Amino acid sequence: MENCKLTPPGLLKPLPYEISEEVEAIAKKVLNDLTIHANIAYIESDKKAKWLGKCEVVPAIYKLLTNYDYIIYVNVDEYRGLNPKQKEALIFHELEHIAWKPNIKDPEFGKWSSRRHDVGEFNSVIQRYGRWYGDVDNVSKSLDQFDKKYQEAGETLIDKETGEILYSYQEKIMDDEVKNHEQEIINEINTLNPNFNLKVSK
Repeated sequence: MENCKLTPPGLLKPLPYEISEEVEAIAKKVLNDLTIHANIAYIESDKKAKWLGKCEVVPAIYKLLTNYDYIIYVNVDEYRGLNPKQKEALIFHELEHIAWKPNIKDPEFGKWSSRRHDVGEFNSVIQRYGRWYGDVDNVSKSLDQFDKKYQEAGETLIDKETGEILYSYQEKIMDDEVKNHEQEIINEINTLNPNFNLKVSK
């Protein structure tokens, strides 16, 4: 032991993964009654891959070590090219893979599992044969229902019946710009008179 070197045998390559606070923040907006109970790690991956995002159940031994139930990955090169609406749709898609499987003998217990897509088909098959199979037809009906209820204008989503704007990235940008401008003014006032201690309203 006296002759044992305490220096490492070599350098480790940087990991191709990074924890993503942005992806976690988006996910928190769209968690549902089930997914809110799952402990999820949100990861950006630099590895070259054909997928845009994926959701994996954490194996039991790694759950013991990390306490995570799932890992949601995004392919960082592709992800950074998405607009905010597409990013939110992607994260929502990956969260939809989360499922709970009750124990048949004792339904009080169960385990986390993975849910498959409602439809799995090639665009080329749909282009050639149309609504040839039930689940393809269901997706088509869902899109028809969406088109009847909502109107899309760029990144803005409008309820046709009420006229309410349900999603608008431009609106968020303007809101952030106004708050930033307010903060600049308040900072100046507080500098001139520290007794005021003004803050931007949330």
